[in-house]
Amino acid sequence: MYYRAATGGVGSIIERDVASGSERTIVEGLFRTMSLSPDGRWFAVTSGQTLLAIAVADGTRRELLTGAFPGTPVWTPDAKSVIVPRAISEGVSEAVLVSLEGSAPRPLDFNGPGLRLNPDGRSVVYTTGEDRAEVWALENFLSILRAQ
Repeated sequence: MYYRAATGGVGSIIERDVASGSERTIVEGLFRTMSLSPDGRWFAVTSGQTLLAIAVADGTRRELLTGAFPGTPVWTPDAKSVIVPRAISEGVSEAVLVSLEGSAPRPLDFNGPGLRLNPDGRSVVYTTGEDRAEVWALENFLSILRAQ
């Protein structure tokens, strides 16, 4: 089990073995959001104005993107990329696909601060931040991943 903890103004991500009760600090820092990759090797976290990838094994940090992030990062099923909402103006955000392999971030064709990706990678649910009663379906928006 993984969780965030804060003691005396110092935050950390903790790994806890439920059976034995032993704990290990993966990394220290104040993180607003965190999301574990499907393969269990990385956390995507937001800290201040930075999106980071943190290795579960040793806490190594990799800076992925800077900006304001109004929502939680979501991993693609292959654990090679993260989709994160990035603020582009007051109350407006865009979804950005960020690769762990270092390629340039790519804006996606939808926006909104809240999003969830189906584990099969074929559908996404997101909020636009607007108070409207609509449901949209997007098809093949991650086809770019299959082409790589």
